[in-house]
Amino acid sequence: MPKSSIVRVTKNLLHFVSFDSAKIYKVDTKKNATHVQREDVDTNFTQNNKIYKCESVNANWTCKLTSSDYLLEEIMKPFTKAFKDEVSLMMFGGLQGDILNCDEHIVCFVDEMCIAGSKKVPDIDDFFTNSATVMKHDTKTVAVCNIVDNTAYLLINALCVSSMYRRRGIGSILMKRIVDKYQKDIIINIFLDETQAQKRAFYTKLNFKFLTYGNNTEVWIYKK
Repeated sequence: MPKSSIVRVTKNLLHFVSFDSAKIYKVDTKKNATHVQREDVDTNFTQNNKIYKCESVNANWTCKLTSSDYLLEEIMKPFTKAFKDEVSLMMFGGLQGDILNCDEHIVCFVDEMCIAGSKKVPDIDDFFTNSATVMKHDTKTVAVCNIVDNTAYLLINALCVSSMYRRRGIGSILMKRIVDKYQKDIIINIFLDETQAQKRAFYTKLNFKFLTYGNNTEVWIYKK
């Protein structure tokens, strides 16, 4: 039986796209909807680690696979100034040396930096070991993380998806491609702040398990 995923809500109409694996079948409409999760309202959805985008023209919906538009790349140090500025804006909401805006909770690491007492946007070089693993959409960096390969396992930190590209499954696609590429156990650290519940839910969905506590963090592990 085809499954369904919400792709848009408009004037109390919930539009569903029905699919089975990677095949798109049709779009149905459910009337008189009264409740919907904010994260479910989008024209993008993910199925089997593939991203689809659905569009409506004259009430006729079409969906297309867009995962191939997102490419995994490794950017080696030394980073160019343009790349550093792009990632700095994504991770901290400003350029190196700018004053941190501690009210910008949607920016990846603002809460973490502000809780630690930092006042200014740091140098992103301090967050990456030898390279940055990024997801690109055309020429734009839409997700980034730092990978440390410790022979027996991978340590992943500094994971950030651009606020403009969230709710599209990009973080899940990035992690899945890393798992497929390296075929190793993976360790991640979850910083304990007001977004910790969402982080736990994200990694649980990717089959990570809680391992232990760190310094204001939780350590989670993915076993290959």
